Amino acid sequence: MIKTRKAITDDEAWILEKLSQENANHDLFRPEDFIVALDADTDERVGFGCVQYHRNISDDTEYVELGNIVVLDRASEEQGCLLITELAQQAQNSGNQQVFSFPHSHHDLFEEVGFIEKDKSELPEVMQKRIVEEKEKHSNVASYSEQPKNIEYDIKEEDEFVKPEGTTDEEVESIKEELNLGDNTTTKYSI
Repeated sequence: MIKTRKAITDDEAWILEKLSQENANHDLFRPEDFIVALDADTDERVGFGCVQYHRNISDDTEYVELGNIVVLDRASEEQGCLLITELAQQAQNSGNQQVFSFPHSHHDLFEEVGFIEKDKSELPEVMQKRIVEEKEKHSNVASYSEQPKNIEYDIKEEDEFVKPEGTTDEEVESIKEELNLGDNTTTKYSI
C-alpha cells in the first residue's frame, strides 16, 4: 500500500536526482506539480510522478500526460500501480477525458492498471511530438492512452491457506494429539 502527497521542499533534490538518472528533461521542473508515493508502513519514498498538460496548436485542444513517473526498485508492483492510478485520478478530477503516458520502463504496470498501447499514428499531433522526444532519450519507449475513469487497480488479497491434498481431518487431529497441541493452536494445516 502507499499514501501519496504533494512534493515538498525536502523532495526537490531527491526528485531532480532521480530525473537526472532517468535522463528526463527537467528544465521546466516545478516541484508543486509532482506527487510522491510513500510506503504506507514505513513512510519511505517509493516513487513519484506528475500530470503534465500539452496544447495541440492545430486544434487548440489540451492533452494530458502522466509523466516523469519513477517507480523505485524497492517499490512493489502494487505500489507502482497505485501511484499510476493516483495520477490518473488527478487527471480525471481536473476534467480530462483522455490521458497519455510514454514510459521507457515498467510497461507491465501501465498495462496492469488498464492503459492500452497505441501506435504513434493514433496519437494527437502534440503527443506524437512527445513520443519522438522520449524516443530520442530512451530506446524502450511505449505510448499508452486511456480514459482516466478506466485506470484502476484492484489490490489482491493474499490467498487463504489450503491444506495439502490428501490430508484428512483425522490426520490433522492425530498430529495435534502427538504434538500435544490444543484446538486453538494453529498449524500449517489450519484452515
